Amino acid sequence: MERVARTSSGSAVSLTDCERLQAQRLGFESNLAVLDEPPRFEVTLSYPHAALPDTKLGLFLVVNDDGYPFLLGCARTSWGMDVRYNSYINPLLERDLRNIAAVDVVELAGTEKRTYKVPLLHCFE
Repeated sequence: MERVARTSSGSAVSLTDCERLQAQRLGFESNLAVLDEPPRFEVTLSYPHAALPDTKLGLFLVVNDDGYPFLLGCARTSWGMDVRYNSYINPLLERDLRNIAAVDVVELAGTEKRTYKVPLLHCFE
């Protein structure tokens, strides 16, 4: 497993570790599904110990960091964007990603369920 970052103590961590630590910090578990017909993303965010957040995600970005595409989910704020979701995407999917213009979001907290679509922008360069 490739180590892509370091903790403040200098320990190497993988992309999976980074995703897990981000979710732990934000208080949710997540699942990213890439669906075929039509090609689309579905992100499920589960909040096992909290209510649904007041603010929905307002934008998703696909960014490429030295060959590794990431899907970032952001909430719009008065000062810009707050990145609340971050997931690695298999580089072999990059060509298919260019045709996806929105992300289906499912948020779960207890018996509450909220579903909505969020625009997806591509920043491959």
